[in-house]
Amino acid sequence: MLLAEEAAGLRVLRSLTSRNIDIAGVVTTPAEAGSLSSIEDMARRTGCPVWRPMQTRQTEFGDIIRHSGVDVLLNVHSLHILDASIINAPKIGSFNLHPGPLPEMAGLNAPSWAVYLGKKQHAVTLHWMKAGIDTGAIAFSKQFALDENATGLTVSNTCVKLGIPLIESLLDLAAEDPDSIPAHPQNSDQRRVFRRDEIPNRGRIDWSNSAREITAFVRAADYGPFPSPWGHPKVRLGKLDLEVLKASATDKVTDLAAGTVLTSCDEAVAVAAGDRIVLLQKVQLDGTPANACEFIKQGDVLR
Repeated sequence: MLLAEEAAGLRVLRSLTSRNIDIAGVVTTPAEAGSLSSIEDMARRTGCPVWRPMQTRQTEFGDIIRHSGVDVLLNVHSLHILDASIINAPKIGSFNLHPGPLPEMAGLNAPSWAVYLGKKQHAVTLHWMKAGIDTGAIAFSKQFALDENATGLTVSNTCVKLGIPLIESLLDLAAEDPDSIPAHPQNSDQRRVFRRDEIPNRGRIDWSNSAREITAFVRAADYGPFPSPWGHPKVRLGKLDLEVLKASATDKVTDLAAGTVLTSCDEAVAVAAGDRIVLLQKVQLDGTPANACEFIKQGDVLR
């Protein structure tokens, strides 16, 4: 049984079908109009029954899993909380592919938080599911390095790329020797949970922060061309609320008041941060992208 959403869920479904895994069913939301390919389309093409996430809240869904003889339930980027009766229904167990290291980055938007916090390492984790958010024992995990250009999207994509082999390893063990599937308990003392409504500085740039912190915030929210779970960091210019799409830090130290615009040209707008100068390249207003210089001029002060 596969609970799947987003591009990650589609990639896992493709991997399972390419390996001729017997999929008892797929739980997913309907595709948006105009979508070129969807999880539901692929599931139906392969003859898999499709359920909606709402149906997993019904107690009889656990009976469906048991009567179907499901060995393993996989959850890939589905954010719907499952009842214990469903988690415990598969013969072997239920597993969640989490795009972050556990227990220190449980909850939502771990790729974005890793970029924002300036982490040098990140990880994808496949863990046993139990009641609670990302609380089960760890079956497999894979670490990888983050560079200074990492974005929320690039980190998320790497988690999926490295996570699929973890799922394949799990399924190999489930077929050969289920008792050998690892189950490493999490250290609850190191646990941190990131909530849905938890966004740095309420989604606004604080120009008194360092240039690194400001540009890391912009990159952490960058999932282009896909929607960002955080939206984009906002700045106030007069009566306008601009969203920052692209920005970079410089080594140029400044003692000007934070938020002061030093220069504005076609390539970028130079703004004083708490320590150094930040270059703003792209912004958007009401969903329309533009070069930052179209709105921001020398001498302006951003809030």
